[in-house]
Amino acid sequence: MPERLPSERIKHLEILRNKELKCILHLIPDTSRLLEIGAGAGWQALALQNKGFQVDAINLAGSTLGRHAQFPLKIYDGRQLPFRDNEFDVIFSSNVLEHIPHIDEIHLEMQRVLKPDGLAIHILPTTAWRFWTSMGHPLWVFRRLLEVARNRHGNTPPGAIRIPAPHRARWRYLFWPNRHGETGNSLTELYWFSRRAWRRQFETNNWKIVQVKPVGLFYTGNQILHRHIAMKMRGWLSRFVGSATCIYVLKRG
Repeated sequence: MPERLPSERIKHLEILRNKELKCILHLIPDTSRLLEIGAGAGWQALALQNKGFQVDAINLAGSTLGRHAQFPLKIYDGRQLPFRDNEFDVIFSSNVLEHIPHIDEIHLEMQRVLKPDGLAIHILPTTAWRFWTSMGHPLWVFRRLLEVARNRHGNTPPGAIRIPAPHRARWRYLFWPNRHGETGNSLTELYWFSRRAWRRQFETNNWKIVQVKPVGLFYTGNQILHRHIAMKMRGWLSRFVGSATCIYVLKRG
């Protein structure tokens, strides 16, 4: 069962994603036709369309954020992109590639539908995001237990965060966070989310790396104190504790 997210967390996530999007707009050539992979609720696809770009957005069936879609999403099978060869000027994804188990196949598909001189722009989590998300896990668990305690029947309150079904049977999840992506565990993700690991993945899959740049925004996956830290403060914090995400700009090799 997909994780159910409270409305305030969804809104906060939308603000973060749109803030990240602003950091890449200058990289997209005017009049580009753009494909967003794993578009979630379509927040960024809608913002890109409002900027004048021609946008297609795809997502998997049953996506948690898909039920909140604000943009027409095409459902695909997670392996083959339902488009012709050399169809897009730009391919964009935001915090998606780490969730794809057959990533080598998707890299081939992205190169197939991307024009020879096109750009692939990916926003991806960093080692800093993984570290601070793990450090905040005890607070997340404490908050979750309080939510349950407030309900006299011990049920999940309406809108509360649910621990995904596989984790409910694993009490260790109360003491240590599960992995976020499809590779390794929450410890090894300190490497898998590093610039070195992402560079290696791209270069192995025949991408030429044009630019790598931190977004300059601090946040964690469990969104501890998400309502109490202003965006300006998040930018300042990222200078000292690291940016949660990084931008990778690629061309076909």
